[in-house]
Amino acid sequence: MSRTSRIATVAGTAAVLAAMMGTTPASAFTQQEYIAFVSATAQRVHQEFDLPASVAVGQSAHESRWGNSGLATSHKNYFGIKCVNPSSPGPIAIGCKNMNTEECQPTCGPTTAYFRVYRSMEDSFRDWGRMITTSSNYASALPYRHDPDAFIREVAKRYATDNNDYAGKVIRIMQQYNLYQLDNGAPPARKKHVDMDFSGDGSADLVSTTTGGELRYFPNNAGSNAEGRPFEGYKVTGTGWETADRILEADLSGDGAADLL
Repeated sequence: MSRTSRIATVAGTAAVLAAMMGTTPASAFTQQEYIAFVSATAQRVHQEFDLPASVAVGQSAHESRWGNSGLATSHKNYFGIKCVNPSSPGPIAIGCKNMNTEECQPTCGPTTAYFRVYRSMEDSFRDWGRMITTSSNYASALPYRHDPDAFIREVAKRYATDNNDYAGKVIRIMQQYNLYQLDNGAPPARKKHVDMDFSGDGSADLVSTTTGGELRYFPNNAGSNAEGRPFEGYKVTGTGWETADRILEADLSGDGAADLL
């Protein structure tokens, strides 16, 4: 295949599983890429907790700034879920982190709060499902779990201190990207990125295409810059990928290293 591109020297089962399970956030994602990244996980949450996958994707996109927030990239927290008690993160989270935030009670202003830390994006989504279905704060929303718009309107009443149409912001995301199809068993969007440890440093990197046909490589350098941003900067490693609707990684040559389709 003429567009097979050799990117890496390292590919392992753990890296492939990490990509499949959504353990590596990517601040370089476009909005469509973010939806592709989380939609399968949202559908698993739908199956486990009977909550709308459309809301899970839309609300997480709003809360995490499409996977771009520091809370998502550094702590795998995609829903802005806080720790009620800093020493007790709950049954799924692995810890609590004190971070700067803004609260509106009712006047908006800067403050700090303890937020939950997760091992993976999957755990963050599952904890959202567990919290919504077990907390009395959201009991009024559960009768609307099969009506995504009404459901998020009820959740929003207790979820956020954002007094500027929080539910409306999530609904507009669901409408713009037709996330409702995820509630009906539609397959998740095809991935136009792969995330594996291409550099061999133990952290998953990102390779993605653009609408202009560029193949971009984003090294995961979270530990090498003061801001801790994992995907700061990229290299263009190829062109002519504008017709590709999916990127796959596999050991095509049989040498134990990852190749890229």
